[in-house]
Amino acid sequence: MKREFTMEQLREMGIGDIDSFDIKAYLRERRDVSKANIYDSYNDAKWKDDLIFKCYLINHARESVKFHEAKYKAVKEAARDVGIDCLVSGNLIPVFAGFSLSSGAVDVCHFEWNAGRDNEASRRAMGFPPKARSGYVARLSSAVGRSGYSIVSLYVPHNMQGEKFDQLFLAQAFELLPHRCMLDYGHKYLDQYSPGTPRTAGIYNRFIADNREKLSRRSLVADIGVVYDQWADIASATACQLDVKDFFNEYAGWCDYLQDTHRQWNVLLSGKLDSESVKHLPMLILPSAISLTEDNFKVIEEYLRNGGRVLATGKTGERFGPEGHLMKRSEDPLKPLEKYSGFQRVNDQPAASYWRSRQNAPRLHELLSGLVPVLNTDAESSVGVTLSHSLPGEPLSLSLDLNNNNYDVKSNRFTPTQPFEVKFKIPADFSPPFAVTVAEPEKQTRELAGDSVRFDPASRELALKITPFECYQFLQIKSKDGN
Repeated sequence: MKREFTMEQLREMGIGDIDSFDIKAYLRERRDVSKANIYDSYNDAKWKDDLIFKCYLINHARESVKFHEAKYKAVKEAARDVGIDCLVSGNLIPVFAGFSLSSGAVDVCHFEWNAGRDNEASRRAMGFPPKARSGYVARLSSAVGRSGYSIVSLYVPHNMQGEKFDQLFLAQAFELLPHRCMLDYGHKYLDQYSPGTPRTAGIYNRFIADNREKLSRRSLVADIGVVYDQWADIASATACQLDVKDFFNEYAGWCDYLQDTHRQWNVLLSGKLDSESVKHLPMLILPSAISLTEDNFKVIEEYLRNGGRVLATGKTGERFGPEGHLMKRSEDPLKPLEKYSGFQRVNDQPAASYWRSRQNAPRLHELLSGLVPVLNTDAESSVGVTLSHSLPGEPLSLSLDLNNNNYDVKSNRFTPTQPFEVKFKIPADFSPPFAVTVAEPEKQTRELAGDSVRFDPASRELALKITPFECYQFLQIKSKDGN
């Protein structure tokens, strides 16, 4: 605060001497003493607009990031000096205030998550198959690590561990994998346990080991970028918790809806939002992104100017980014964007109700109308369909992650998928004929052939017929002549 405010401004805030100012005493003096519960006494919306409190949070976040960035640099330099490749990881809990700001200081984000409950009453638990979807947290965590992957310790209640629920591990593990997130095994936290058994963990680990090269060095194909506002959790924080109603429910709802409707999408961190990261995306969604920065809006306007499409919902732009101390804006930053034909805004949070109870799907469908999807399929909503392509410099290939969420906890069984078809366009530099291989857990890799593979040269559309499967299939598409 000494750097950003004059002495006169500090006095106007009630701070006579910033060097002796005690933030703890400041918070204690302003809590609601009429509340018997100490948690409730600090849980007041007034803290969102408390300039001093927000400056404290911003400074704390920035200093933490500096520490972790310096640590990361020191570890990497020491590793290079001795000629080893040293992984830097960390237990970063998504939606803890400021967690995503450490994105430059960790190779792989490891995090803990609970399938059956959430300790915050205002948040919805992820739940169990067939309804549970992990993309909102898994893709966010994977975007934080430099590797593009993350690892999760996913907990279930004590009575859901062991052999009676051993297939639950496979259902969760292979639902996470398309989001570039690996499920570990053998953890316990309080009364919560890892699902599965050594046998099912072995099935998963063997599949990963056998297909490591195929699963690596690829990136998601997306026609929609969901922007995660990295300062929103701090901007919406009271003195004791996040207010997920401000932004998180809307963000998570869009992620769930896009998964359920087989849209191809990805999470974009607001701190890494630049022209390069958005130029190939047909659409951006700003899901109640309450505290985007001035630089963010410059990128968004340039994207619109170049023909992009943007949907802003809820409280997007309500507050400044950290450059304005997360305070409310006096002018609407979305107003200048309204002149672009590709810009659309809705003042409510249409995806929040989808997140809470799967309501409002027709409204979400309407908001995406006119956007031609990169992939089409008649698969059931319980089937995950995720398209990826090889990284630049790697041999050309496309891949499909197909996972079946139709697992019943009570019977500990998968219901096999119905037959379905997947269609998508092949890049211009990708030459037919194509070889399509199919890898499944505990099965020999086979080639998809005959009338299961159809290519239309005129539209450059490849159609694949998928026969019923229980858990997961990994399809890789390569040109037979190597081009």
